[in-house]
Amino acid sequence: MQNSKKFLLIISILISRSLLAQQVNKNIINENILVCWRVKDYRLEKAVALTDREIKNFSKREVCLNNDKLELIIDTIMSPKYSITTFNSEKYLWDTFRYTKKHIGIETENLYEISVKGKSSNKKIGEVAYSFLYDGNYLYFIEDGVIFRLYKPKSSPNRSSSH
Repeated sequence: MQNSKKFLLIISILISRSLLAQQVNKNIINENILVCWRVKDYRLEKAVALTDREIKNFSKREVCLNNDKLELIIDTIMSPKYSITTFNSEKYLWDTFRYTKKHIGIETENLYEISVKGKSSNKKIGEVAYSFLYDGNYLYFIEDGVIFRLYKPKSSPNRSSSH
């Protein structure tokens, strides 16, 4: 009987920790991520699939992450759903992109990956998924050989749609 009480106590602690972690991640998304961002700068890599026009147009726009829609370079996601996962910066960047923290300009040990899923406005495409990286200061969007670094302007409201 004593062992079953310990087991139940351990299980309840683990469930509580899991729920707390989910709430913390949700708060990070709501308070820090779901706002409007602007491109601070970008870096071209060796193989770039985007045109100069696409890069310049995206660089001039405000990118508003919200629950209505998310307009990216050549796609719009309707009713996006966000999730967040924490990773070791160096390991994640190397395993995913073959980049180092120094190459990207990230100094933090941990990095948040914000996954965005939803239906594309292009009915031929259907469901799509994109990822952003957040280091606590900047949001990074790596797309087709371009690394965009975005910042939050001082007055960065959460708009209902992108401009």
